[in-house]
Amino acid sequence: MALASEEFFRLPELLSHLPHFLTRHDLTQLLLTNRTINAACTPVFWQTLSVTGTASNRLLKSPEGLKALRNNISSVQSLDWNVRFSWFYINALWIYLNTKTSPAAHRSIPTDALSHPGWGDLLPPNDDDEPSILPVLPPMLSLTSYTRDFSSSSQLPERTFLPEFSQKLHIPHQHHILWLLRLNSATLTHLCLLQLPLSWGDLMRDLCRTISQLDHLKTLQLTPPTPRTMLTLQVVRMLFFSCPGSLVKFALSGTVDMEKGDMNLDPEESEWDYAQGPLVLRQEPLHHLRSLELPLIEFPGKYPTPFLHSILQHCPAVENLTLPFLGELEDAQDIPQLIGDCCPGITDLVISPSTDINATSDDGDYSYNSNGEVFMKIMERIQAQRLKSLCVHLLFDMAYSPLSDPAFARHSETLTRIEFLTCRQIHASTFKSIFESCRALEVLIASDNYRRGIAYNLDGESEMNEWVCTRLRHLVLTVFLTNDGRDPKYLTDPTKETWVKKDHDHWRMMDTLYTRIGSLKELQVLTLRAAGTELKGWSLGDLPFRDACLPGLLSLEDPASGKLGFLSRWAGLTNLRELRGSFSVLTKEVSEKMGEREVDWFATHLPALRLAWFWRCGISKSSLTDDRTPKIIRDIKQRRPALELIEFW
Repeated sequence: MALASEEFFRLPELLSHLPHFLTRHDLTQLLLTNRTINAACTPVFWQTLSVTGTASNRLLKSPEGLKALRNNISSVQSLDWNVRFSWFYINALWIYLNTKTSPAAHRSIPTDALSHPGWGDLLPPNDDDEPSILPVLPPMLSLTSYTRDFSSSSQLPERTFLPEFSQKLHIPHQHHILWLLRLNSATLTHLCLLQLPLSWGDLMRDLCRTISQLDHLKTLQLTPPTPRTMLTLQVVRMLFFSCPGSLVKFALSGTVDMEKGDMNLDPEESEWDYAQGPLVLRQEPLHHLRSLELPLIEFPGKYPTPFLHSILQHCPAVENLTLPFLGELEDAQDIPQLIGDCCPGITDLVISPSTDINATSDDGDYSYNSNGEVFMKIMERIQAQRLKSLCVHLLFDMAYSPLSDPAFARHSETLTRIEFLTCRQIHASTFKSIFESCRALEVLIASDNYRRGIAYNLDGESEMNEWVCTRLRHLVLTVFLTNDGRDPKYLTDPTKETWVKKDHDHWRMMDTLYTRIGSLKELQVLTLRAAGTELKGWSLGDLPFRDACLPGLLSLEDPASGKLGFLSRWAGLTNLRELRGSFSVLTKEVSEKMGEREVDWFATHLPALRLAWFWRCGISKSSLTDDRTPKIIRDIKQRRPALELIEFW
């Protein structure tokens, strides 16, 4: 008699739709439910195979696990493994394909690329080997997604009965992997090859030929061994024009060196692909391409405009565009028009630095995206009310005239995310345009690199109209409040007797800024930092933002005593969950002005707040005692136990 569940729905059909919603643990629990569900769940469980890190060792040492893999290998669709397990599998597959008992369809798979001397370099199995102790695994022929990290350790566990993987086999093994990908050309849609060396002519040819045969490929992501691995324009061109017309996303990392010479890509007579002749590159545009990410470029080089034109004219439907440093406007004056003509429908624009910032020395050999003119001109060429996301790295905006009004106004109803990352300086007019025109904005991140200092100048508040970006949920802002990042004199004189007009104006502008932030009802994450200025030749890095203060922000105003403060301006931030920045309660300015009234205020306001870093501590969380914790922290914690107040480092 059929189970009620089987009469209501077919389990295999139902479970085939569940992998996107269930974790591996969930599927494991379902496998243990009963035999019927186990039988239906097993193919779903094996659809995704991730063998990285210690998981590869555990599986290689488990005869039961390898047997289960063999029995379910036809179900594997998404594969993520490291070099340890891929080397094991290729050898196990090689033995299987040379076994007389394997199915004829499998034995007919062409393997000349695997055995070709100087290419795959696999030797025929020894007939004298004991079959019972040699691992054999059938081919995976239904892969839709493949991820491979070539940087993983090459050492194999003991008793794998396979040839030792050595450095000389590194390139041949990559030919093995590309051969496996070609076996899955009818199904493969997502390909991610990490830490892949792209400076070998035979490997580049094999990679390009393989990519061109993946007729259903949608996503291609390639990264070289390190971010500073030098590529050539030839490599970028060959890879891009080898992609099939089905491609939706192309992402190539690394750094292009304009002075590096091209490699010889013509096959030699002794190489496996000699009979295939020179590479044949795609001539038709990629009509389905939606995302394009080009590698960085070594400073002071820039992508030649003709090269960019050859790429972009093949991307008429691209929406997400990541470009490297483009130079000054006079050097790249044709690029905004070029992008507007070739890719008018861009929704997400990223301008990267000239060289990877994470791989640069403290002295810095990268160049800033000066003036912001290029990316703003690009914004003006994109279809109106189209751009949704803008990210600019290393902005050094020194423009003498406001350039941003037309650029941001053109996308004021669609821009939801703006990021200025590791920047040097941002022109006041840029902030003014954003705050006054971007009505749809939800995320604004303006971060500095701390070594050089960048800040939104408070003086801009005096010339700014009301903020219209009332949908902001995430705000990161560094503000220049005082000359030295410390407490100005007017906070030590509540009577205002010694105040001058400049002091009154400054106090009023701070009030305006805090009030405007407090009016952002949707705000959930706020990082507000106070910046100093360069003093005695030293930069902001010598005065960390944690040691600066936000004058009056953690204090409540008290007209009776003359105490000045702005904390009440943030009473409306009922959705605020996280608060970071220059909020240290250990600074003299805060510790002397924050007391019971402020503790009561935090106990009854900001109901959604879960994190407010008021103290940065180097003591481990487990060993921190009350006597080592500031009193104000203990008092707030007593009233709101769930509130995280300490940043441990």
